[in-house]
Formats: sequence, C-alpha cells, structure tokens
Amino acid sequence: MAADTLPEYTIRPMRREEIEESYELIDKEGWNLTLEKLSHLFKSCPQAFKVAVTPQGEIVGTISFFPTFDGECVLGNIVVKGTYRHKGMGNQLVDAMKAQYPDWVVSLTAVPGADQFYLNVGFHFTEPQQGHDIFHLIVDRDFLDQKCLKSGDSATVDLYSSASLDALVAYDTEAKGYTSLPYVTMMVDCFPTLLAKDRAGRLLGYVAAFIKRSEIVLDTLCADSDEVACLLLRDILKLFPDNNKLKVQVPSSRLFLSELGQVSSSSKYNRYSIGQPTLSPLVKVYNVSDCDYSY
Repeated sequence: MAADTLPEYTIRPMRREEIEESYELIDKEGWNLTLEKLSHLFKSCPQAFKVAVTPQGEIVGTISFFPTFDGECVLGNIVVKGTYRHKGMGNQLVDAMKAQYPDWVVSLTAVPGADQFYLNVGFHFTEPQQGHDIFHLIVDRDFLDQKCLKSGDSATVDLYSSASLDALVAYDTEAKGYTSLPYVTMMVDCFPTLLAKDRAGRLLGYVAAFIKRSEIVLDTLCADSDEVACLLLRDILKLFPDNNKLKVQVPSSRLFLSELGQVSSSSKYNRYSIGQPTLSPLVKVYNVSDCDYSY
C-alpha cells in the first residue's frame, strides 16, 4: 500500500461495546474527557457519535455531533489515529456528520493548530460568537478566601441532590440559552456538583469538577455574580484539599477565573461554524465544559 493511500475503513455510528476503545483514542489527545462521561453521554444520545472502523474492527477515527439550539449542534472529538492522519479521513468524518444533518448550523471550538483544517472543510470564523480560553492555574486559596469574605452570607453552597434537578436544568437553560438535559444529568451523575442558593432557596449558580492528569478540572461553572462564582470555586476546591492545580475553560470575554491564581500556561480556542449560530447569552457562564459537548 502506498504511503499516501488511505486504508479501507467505514464511518458509522459508534456501538456501545466500542466506547472504551473510542475513549482511549480521544484520551491520547490530552483532552479532559473521562470514560464515565463518554459512557453516560452515549447512553443519552447514541446518535451523536460516529467512528471510523477498519475491516478488522479497529477504531481509527471519532467524531461527535451534540445538539444545542433548535436546528443547531456543536461538533467535537474529531480525532484520527496515527498513520491515518493527513489522508482525508478528517474531511470524511466531517462530511458524514454534515450528511446526517444537512440543514443544521454547526459550530465548534478549534484546538490550536487546527484552524486551517476547519476552514478547508467549509467552516468560517464565527463572529460575534465567542471562543474559549484555557488556563492552567496554581490556585491561591488564601486570595480566594479573602474574596469570598466580601460576599458575606448572601448565598449558601451545598452538594447537589436530586430534588434540585428541575431547578438546575432551568438554570442551565437560562445560562446557555438552550436546554441540555443529557449534559446536566451526566454532570450530576458523574462528578461532584455544588449548588449555590439564596436564603429563599433560589438557585444562584452551580459548579462541577473532577481530577484528571493530576489537575482539578472545572467541568462547568455558572453563577449570577463574581461573588457567587468565588464561593462555588472555593467550596469545590475544598473537595480536593491536597491539589492546587486547576484547569479552567472560559469564554474569551470573561477571564475572571484566570485571575484567581498564577497562570502556568494558556491557549486560545477560536470558534468556527457552518451557518450563523444562535448566540449563547453567556451572562452567567464562567467556565464551559471541555470536549465541546456544550458552549
């Protein structure tokens, strides 16, 4: 077989028994997906995942296509294995998803270095929809405690309980502009999730986090104010008392969380789209999910 010849493969929906192998391929890219997260999302939305498979059954490519607003979706997890790269598989993975939803608006945040690929397959740089900035921080817990003192006792923070599911889904919908029950249920089932409420029991924000690669990863943080965001961050960090390494993925217009520690590294993810995506309000969004399952 010539070096520039693409080996035979088939692009089709991912099967349940292929979740772990697909996860291992995606995980090698260094993204903060977890096997539990992928398994839960597949169970809720199996139609959102496709794989490229060789005749021998080896998974050599992945892509996801997650609904957001009506008639819109966010593309993610486009990964091609080793020797299969630079031979057209990435283009064909994107084409397979576009064929499945030909009239939909599609958007994504591109990892650094992949911008030209998306331009080549028909995406355009999206304005004014915001991209994301990723920061790896060493958190200053004392500084965070001092900021929390200024907020007084206007909010209380507690672990999520199932009695709050409807309120959490409603708050998440208000924050993002669209309803994503599969994502919210994944978050509360897979990761420690904290809710902030006022004295009347009204939800003021939420946060979820987990550990990966010796780092605390914020999966989402939405809040009514900087003060509530600080309280949520402080209390979620208490669940990981021996670790001050934190990864945040924030809207480029709101870098507040990056100011709560020493930045060890950062990168920018630009947003691209086919069609004009509906603008996510982002008013309450301080940290977005990794892996492009939501804005």
